[in-house]
Formats: sequence, C-alpha cells, structure tokens
Amino acid sequence: FGEGAYGVEAAAKTYFAKPLDELSLPECALLSGIPANPSLYSPRRRPQAALARRSKVLRNMRTSKAITQVEFENAMNSPLGVTTAR
Repeated sequence: FGEGAYGVEAAAKTYFAKPLDELSLPECALLSGIPANPSLYSPRRRPQAALARRSKVLRNMRTSKAITQVEFENAMNSPLGVTTAR
C-alpha cells in the first residue's frame, strides 16, 4: 500500500489513522485501488490520481450492484480524507 504499510489494517492506520473496521465506503474504495500501483495512486503524493482510481473502484462497485446509487453518489462526493504523513 506504499509508505511502509503492508496489509489493509496497516494501510487504514497509515492513511486514515483509524482501524479497518471504522473505515467508510469511500475510504475502503480508496484503499482497494492503491495496490494496483502504490506509487501512482498514493493519496498523499498524487491525490488526483488516487481520487480517479477511487472513482473507478466506486463505478465498478455500482455497476456490479455492490452499492446503491445513493451510496455511490455520497462516496463520489467525499474528500479523500487522508491524514497528514506520520
């Protein structure tokens, strides 16, 4: 996940300063997109690329009906919300 975070729990703590079970849908979508290319989709170094990747994940979730239209719209309108570097 970049920045020394190995595993989803570590990534949740690294990027959002909270445990995995407290993440929101947009936060989960952001983390799920990072492993494809951690340096390219780093939300701290490349927030626009990370946002675009999160949007793609959310679109795929909506297309597969994993989330509702309301959940999709709310998540798409959410800020990245990452904490400052530790």
